[in-house]
Amino acid sequence: MRYFMLIIIVFLLAACGNENQAAENNNSIVFQNIDVVSDANEFVLTGEVAATEGEFFYVIEQGDEQISEEKRISIAQKSGDWVEFEIKEKLSEAVIESNNPPIMMLYGKNMDDEIVNPNYIPVDIKKE
Repeated sequence: MRYFMLIIIVFLLAACGNENQAAENNNSIVFQNIDVVSDANEFVLTGEVAATEGEFFYVIEQGDEQISEEKRISIAQKSGDWVEFEIKEKLSEAVIESNNPPIMMLYGKNMDDEIVNPNYIPVDIKKE
């Protein structure tokens, strides 16, 4: 009888312990059909996104330095539907003259405000 009760308690504890982990994994964001077009010091990034939270974020980095503030993009969608988006940005002369290409990082955030599913997209700058 003791072993039977011990087994039941172990199963109950195991089932209760995984609840928070499953909730944290429900936030997902997926990008597809990403395209970047640049002209002089401007570029346009287009694509499609499916996000369970209805928003995503991006920053622009160059090397180890973040060269833009975090920006939030809200999307109106039902969970799992693909939505088209477009991001237009201008780059400074210092960024253009650098040997390192700028990198756009698109990502989502979880309930703890941590980055999830980062996607890194290089921006090919046309130097004249």
